[in-house]
Amino acid sequence: MWSQSLPGNRALLFAEIAGRLARGSGFPAVFEEVQAVVPSCYHRGLKALAASVRAAPEKPLLTHLESSDFFVEWELRFIRFGLASGRVVEVFARICDHHTILATAGRSLFFGFWLLWLSVTLLLPFILLIPGGSAAGDHLMALGVLHAVLLLLGLPVYTWLVRSWIRPDARVWRALNFLPLFRQTQGSRSLYHYLLNLGLCIQAGLHLKRALSLSADAESTAVLREKYKLVSADVTLGHPLSIAFQRSGVLQETLLMVDASQLKKSKLWEPGVTDIVKASYSELLKRTRPAILALVAVGGLSLVTAGHYLIYQILR
Repeated sequence: MWSQSLPGNRALLFAEIAGRLARGSGFPAVFEEVQAVVPSCYHRGLKALAASVRAAPEKPLLTHLESSDFFVEWELRFIRFGLASGRVVEVFARICDHHTILATAGRSLFFGFWLLWLSVTLLLPFILLIPGGSAAGDHLMALGVLHAVLLLLGLPVYTWLVRSWIRPDARVWRALNFLPLFRQTQGSRSLYHYLLNLGLCIQAGLHLKRALSLSADAESTAVLREKYKLVSADVTLGHPLSIAFQRSGVLQETLLMVDASQLKKSKLWEPGVTDIVKASYSELLKRTRPAILALVAVGGLSLVTAGHYLIYQILR
Protein backbone atom coordinates (compact mmCIF):
# COMPACT_ATOMS: atom_id res chain seq x y z
CA MET A 1 0.00 0.00 0.00
CA TRP A 2 1.52 3.32 -1.09
CA SER A 3 0.20 5.20 1.95
CA GLN A 4 2.55 3.20 4.20
CA SER A 5 5.50 4.59 2.27
CA LEU A 6 4.44 8.24 2.27
CA PRO A 7 7.27 10.03 4.08
CA GLY A 8 4.86 12.30 5.94
CA ASN A 9 3.06 9.27 7.39
CA ARG A 10 6.35 7.62 8.35
CA ALA A 11 7.58 10.83 9.96
CA LEU A 12 4.48 10.84 12.19
CA LEU A 13 4.95 7.15 13.00
CA PHE A 14 8.56 7.54 14.13
CA ALA A 15 7.83 10.79 15.97
CA GLU A 16 5.15 9.06 18.04
CA ILE A 17 7.36 6.05 18.78
CA ALA A 18 10.27 8.30 19.79
CA GLY A 19 8.02 10.44 21.98
CA ARG A 20 6.59 7.49 23.87
CA LEU A 21 9.99 5.87 24.31
CA ALA A 22 11.29 9.17 25.72
CA ARG A 23 8.38 9.21 28.21
CA GLY A 24 9.28 5.77 29.51
CA SER A 25 7.23 3.34 27.42
CA GLY A 26 8.99 0.18 26.30
CA PHE A 27 8.67 -2.50 23.67
CA PRO A 28 6.21 -3.94 22.71
CA ALA A 29 3.81 -1.60 24.57
CA VAL A 30 4.90 1.34 22.43
CA PHE A 31 3.67 -0.45 19.28
CA GLU A 32 0.21 -0.74 20.85
CA GLU A 33 0.10 2.81 22.21
CA VAL A 34 0.88 4.59 18.94
CA GLN A 35 -1.95 2.87 17.07
CA ALA A 36 -4.38 5.47 18.38
CA VAL A 37 -2.55 8.36 16.70
CA VAL A 38 -0.82 7.03 13.58
CA PRO A 39 -2.50 6.46 10.18
CA SER A 40 -4.63 3.32 9.93
CA CYS A 41 -2.34 1.85 7.26
CA TYR A 42 0.11 1.00 10.06
CA HIS A 43 -2.34 -0.60 12.49
CA ARG A 44 -2.06 -4.17 11.21
CA GLY A 45 1.74 -4.09 11.13
CA LEU A 46 1.98 -2.62 14.62
CA LYS A 47 -0.43 -5.22 16.01
CA ALA A 48 1.60 -7.99 14.39
CA LEU A 49 4.85 -6.64 15.84
CA ALA A 50 3.40 -6.33 19.34
CA ALA A 51 1.94 -9.85 19.16
CA SER A 52 5.24 -11.26 17.90
CA VAL A 53 7.25 -9.75 20.76
CA ARG A 54 4.72 -10.86 23.40
CA ALA A 55 4.59 -14.39 21.98
CA ALA A 56 8.38 -14.83 22.14
CA PRO A 57 9.80 -12.31 24.65
CA GLU A 58 13.00 -14.33 24.97
CA LYS A 59 14.05 -13.37 21.45
CA PRO A 60 15.97 -10.13 20.90
CA LEU A 61 13.78 -7.24 19.79
CA LEU A 62 15.84 -6.85 16.63
CA THR A 63 14.97 -10.41 15.59
CA HIS A 64 11.26 -9.56 15.66
CA LEU A 65 11.80 -6.33 13.73
CA GLU A 66 13.94 -8.00 11.06
CA SER A 67 11.48 -10.86 10.55
CA SER A 68 8.66 -8.43 9.71
CA ASP A 69 8.41 -6.16 6.68
CA PHE A 70 7.23 -3.18 8.70
CA PHE A 71 10.50 -1.25 8.55
CA VAL A 72 12.55 -0.67 5.41
CA GLU A 73 16.23 -1.65 5.26
CA TRP A 74 17.81 1.69 6.14
CA GLU A 75 15.41 2.18 9.05
CA LEU A 76 16.37 -1.25 10.39
CA ARG A 77 20.04 -0.38 10.11
CA PHE A 78 19.41 2.79 12.09
CA ILE A 79 17.43 0.91 14.75
CA ARG A 80 20.16 -1.74 14.95
CA PHE A 81 22.67 1.06 15.43
CA GLY A 82 20.48 2.66 18.13
CA LEU A 83 20.19 -0.58 20.09
CA ALA A 84 23.96 -1.17 19.85
CA SER A 85 24.87 2.38 20.90
CA GLY A 86 22.19 2.73 23.57
CA ARG A 87 20.63 5.73 21.78
CA VAL A 88 17.46 4.16 20.44
CA VAL A 89 15.20 7.11 21.35
CA GLU A 90 17.44 9.55 19.48
CA VAL A 91 17.61 7.19 16.51
CA PHE A 92 13.82 7.02 16.15
CA ALA A 93 13.77 10.83 16.30
CA ARG A 94 16.51 10.99 13.63
CA ILE A 95 14.50 8.70 11.35
CA CYS A 96 11.50 10.97 11.83
CA ASP A 97 13.63 13.98 10.92
CA HIS A 98 14.86 12.31 7.75
CA HIS A 99 11.34 11.39 6.63
CA THR A 100 10.35 15.02 7.25
CA ILE A 101 13.04 16.09 4.78
CA LEU A 102 11.75 13.54 2.27
CA ALA A 103 8.16 14.70 2.81
CA THR A 104 9.05 18.38 2.30
CA ALA A 105 10.87 17.68 -0.96
CA GLY A 106 8.41 15.00 -2.05
CA ARG A 107 5.15 16.95 -1.93
CA SER A 108 5.73 18.85 -5.15
CA LEU A 109 7.25 15.72 -6.73
CA PHE A 110 4.15 13.61 -6.05
CA PHE A 111 1.80 16.41 -7.13
CA GLY A 112 3.91 16.98 -10.23
CA PHE A 113 3.79 13.27 -11.03
CA TRP A 114 -0.01 13.17 -11.17
CA LEU A 115 -0.22 16.44 -13.08
CA LEU A 116 2.27 15.12 -15.62
CA TRP A 117 0.72 11.64 -15.82
CA LEU A 118 -2.79 13.01 -16.38
CA SER A 119 -1.46 15.37 -19.04
CA VAL A 120 0.35 12.59 -20.89
CA THR A 121 -2.42 9.98 -20.68
CA LEU A 122 -5.51 12.19 -21.05
CA LEU A 123 -4.90 15.77 -22.14
CA LEU A 124 -2.22 15.14 -24.76
CA PRO A 125 -4.16 12.41 -26.64
CA PHE A 126 -7.28 14.60 -26.60
CA ILE A 127 -5.34 17.49 -28.15
CA LEU A 128 -3.79 15.23 -30.76
CA LEU A 129 -7.06 13.59 -31.81
CA ILE A 130 -9.29 16.65 -32.14
CA PRO A 131 -7.48 18.49 -34.97
CA GLY A 132 -7.26 15.45 -37.25
CA GLY A 133 -10.82 14.33 -36.75
CA SER A 134 -9.98 11.10 -38.54
CA ALA A 135 -10.07 8.76 -35.59
CA ALA A 136 -13.45 7.09 -35.43
CA GLY A 137 -15.19 3.83 -34.73
CA ASP A 138 -12.97 0.95 -33.64
CA HIS A 139 -9.89 3.14 -33.78
CA LEU A 140 -11.32 5.71 -31.38
CA MET A 141 -12.65 3.01 -29.05
CA ALA A 142 -9.25 1.28 -28.98
CA LEU A 143 -7.54 4.56 -28.18
CA GLY A 144 -10.02 5.18 -25.37
CA VAL A 145 -9.28 1.77 -23.86
CA LEU A 146 -5.53 2.36 -24.25
CA HIS A 147 -5.57 5.65 -22.38
CA ALA A 148 -7.90 4.31 -19.68
CA VAL A 149 -5.37 1.53 -19.07
CA LEU A 150 -2.48 4.01 -19.05
CA LEU A 151 -4.37 6.21 -16.59
CA LEU A 152 -4.91 3.25 -14.24
CA LEU A 153 -1.26 2.30 -14.66
CA GLY A 154 -0.43 5.57 -12.93
CA LEU A 155 -1.33 4.10 -9.52
CA PRO A 156 1.28 1.29 -9.50
CA VAL A 157 3.83 3.70 -11.01
CA TYR A 158 3.03 6.22 -8.26
CA THR A 159 3.34 3.49 -5.62
CA TRP A 160 6.74 2.54 -7.02
CA LEU A 161 7.82 6.20 -7.03
CA VAL A 162 6.81 6.74 -3.39
CA ARG A 163 8.48 3.54 -2.22
CA SER A 164 11.68 4.34 -4.11
CA TRP A 165 11.68 7.91 -2.78
CA ILE A 166 12.09 6.73 0.83
CA ARG A 167 14.60 3.94 0.07
CA PRO A 168 18.16 5.13 -0.64
CA ASP A 169 19.09 1.60 -1.70
CA ALA A 170 16.26 1.35 -4.27
CA ARG A 171 17.21 0.16 -7.74
CA VAL A 172 16.27 3.45 -9.38
CA TRP A 173 18.74 5.37 -7.19
CA ARG A 174 21.47 2.87 -8.03
CA ALA A 175 20.61 3.04 -11.73
CA LEU A 176 20.83 6.85 -11.73
CA ASN A 177 24.00 6.97 -9.67
CA PHE A 178 26.09 7.60 -12.79
CA LEU A 179 24.55 11.08 -13.00
CA PRO A 180 26.46 13.61 -10.82
CA LEU A 181 23.29 15.12 -9.30
CA PHE A 182 21.95 11.78 -8.06
CA ARG A 183 25.38 10.57 -6.93
CA GLN A 184 25.95 13.78 -4.94
CA THR A 185 22.46 13.56 -3.44
CA GLN A 186 23.14 10.03 -2.25
CA GLY A 187 26.56 11.04 -0.97
CA SER A 188 25.16 13.99 1.00
CA ARG A 189 22.37 11.86 2.43
CA SER A 190 24.87 9.21 3.44
CA LEU A 191 27.30 11.67 5.04
CA TYR A 192 24.43 13.32 6.92
CA HIS A 193 23.34 9.98 8.37
CA TYR A 194 26.92 8.97 9.13
CA LEU A 195 27.78 12.17 11.00
CA LEU A 196 24.54 12.01 13.00
CA ASN A 197 25.32 8.46 14.06
CA LEU A 198 28.93 9.32 14.82
CA GLY A 199 27.79 12.20 17.00
CA LEU A 200 25.35 9.97 18.91
CA CYS A 201 28.14 7.48 19.59
CA ILE A 202 30.49 10.20 20.85
CA GLN A 203 27.73 11.57 23.09
CA ALA A 204 27.17 8.06 24.45
CA GLY A 205 30.84 7.88 25.43
CA LEU A 206 31.88 5.21 22.94
CA HIS A 207 35.48 5.03 21.79
CA LEU A 208 36.07 6.68 18.40
CA LYS A 209 37.08 3.40 16.74
CA ARG A 210 33.90 1.69 17.95
CA ALA A 211 31.84 4.72 16.94
CA LEU A 212 33.29 4.67 13.42
CA SER A 213 32.57 0.96 13.04
CA LEU A 214 28.95 1.24 14.22
CA SER A 215 28.31 4.30 12.05
CA ALA A 216 29.72 2.53 8.99
CA ASP A 217 27.48 -0.50 9.51
CA ALA A 218 24.41 1.77 9.67
CA GLU A 219 24.90 2.94 6.06
CA SER A 220 22.31 1.36 3.75
CA THR A 221 24.13 1.46 0.40
CA ALA A 222 26.91 -1.09 -0.03
CA VAL A 223 29.35 1.11 -1.98
CA LEU A 224 29.30 3.94 0.56
CA ARG A 225 29.29 1.50 3.48
CA GLU A 226 32.60 0.09 2.22
CA LYS A 227 34.05 3.61 2.03
CA TYR A 228 33.13 4.25 5.66
CA LYS A 229 34.69 0.94 6.63
CA LEU A 230 37.90 2.18 4.99
CA VAL A 231 37.73 5.22 7.28
CA SER A 232 37.33 2.95 10.31
CA ALA A 233 40.20 0.72 9.18
CA ASP A 234 42.56 3.67 8.59
CA VAL A 235 41.81 5.17 12.01
CA THR A 236 42.40 1.76 13.60
CA LEU A 237 45.83 1.73 11.91
CA GLY A 238 46.62 5.09 13.50
CA HIS A 239 45.82 7.55 10.72
CA PRO A 240 44.12 10.85 11.67
CA LEU A 241 40.38 10.94 10.98
CA SER A 242 40.71 13.79 8.49
CA ILE A 243 43.30 11.87 6.47
CA ALA A 244 41.18 8.71 6.63
CA PHE A 245 38.21 10.59 5.19
CA GLN A 246 40.27 11.97 2.33
CA ARG A 247 41.71 8.55 1.50
CA SER A 248 38.30 6.84 1.55
CA GLY A 249 36.80 9.01 -1.21
CA VAL A 250 33.64 9.76 0.80
CA LEU A 251 33.92 13.52 0.41
CA GLN A 252 34.30 13.19 -3.36
CA GLU A 253 30.79 11.70 -3.45
CA THR A 254 29.33 14.74 -1.71
CA LEU A 255 28.47 18.30 -2.71
CA LEU A 256 28.33 20.73 0.21
CA MET A 257 26.51 24.04 -0.23
CA VAL A 258 29.18 25.89 1.75
CA ASP A 259 32.80 26.92 1.43
CA ALA A 260 34.93 24.02 2.70
CA SER A 261 37.11 26.50 4.65
CA GLN A 262 34.20 27.01 7.05
CA LEU A 263 34.55 23.41 8.18
CA LYS A 264 38.27 23.38 8.95
CA LYS A 265 37.98 24.37 12.61
CA SER A 266 35.04 22.09 13.36
CA LYS A 267 34.92 18.45 14.27
CA LEU A 268 33.00 16.31 11.83
CA TRP A 269 30.31 15.28 14.27
CA GLU A 270 29.62 18.74 15.72
CA PRO A 271 26.06 20.06 15.18
CA GLY A 272 27.18 22.94 12.95
CA VAL A 273 28.82 20.58 10.49
CA THR A 274 25.92 18.13 10.41
CA ASP A 275 23.51 21.02 9.88
CA ILE A 276 25.50 22.13 6.83
CA VAL A 277 25.45 18.61 5.40
CA LYS A 278 21.73 18.32 6.16
CA ALA A 279 20.99 21.61 4.38
CA SER A 280 23.09 20.49 1.41
CA TYR A 281 21.23 17.20 1.22
CA SER A 282 17.84 18.93 1.39
CA GLU A 283 18.78 21.28 -1.44
CA LEU A 284 20.18 18.50 -3.63
CA LEU A 285 17.08 16.39 -3.02
CA LYS A 286 14.91 19.24 -4.29
CA ARG A 287 17.07 19.49 -7.40
CA THR A 288 16.40 15.85 -8.29
CA ARG A 289 12.65 16.47 -8.70
CA PRO A 290 12.75 17.98 -12.23
CA ALA A 291 15.03 15.16 -13.39
CA ILE A 292 12.71 12.50 -11.97
CA LEU A 293 9.65 14.13 -13.52
CA ALA A 294 11.47 14.34 -16.86
CA LEU A 295 12.08 10.58 -16.68
CA VAL A 296 8.39 10.03 -15.89
CA ALA A 297 7.43 12.19 -18.88
CA VAL A 298 9.73 10.25 -21.20
CA GLY A 299 8.34 6.95 -19.91
CA GLY A 300 4.73 8.08 -20.25
CA LEU A 301 5.23 9.46 -23.76
CA SER A 302 6.98 6.26 -24.78
CA LEU A 303 4.00 4.20 -23.60
CA VAL A 304 1.54 6.49 -25.41
CA THR A 305 3.56 6.41 -28.62
CA ALA A 306 4.00 2.64 -28.52
CA GLY A 307 0.29 2.14 -27.81
CA HIS A 308 -0.80 4.42 -30.66
CA TYR A 309 1.58 2.71 -33.07
CA LEU A 310 0.36 -0.76 -32.06
CA ILE A 311 -3.30 0.22 -32.49
CA TYR A 312 -2.57 1.80 -35.85
CA GLN A 313 -0.82 -1.36 -37.06
CA ILE A 314 -3.66 -3.60 -35.89
CA LEU A 315 -6.59 -1.52 -37.20
CA ARG A 316 -5.23 -0.03 -40.41
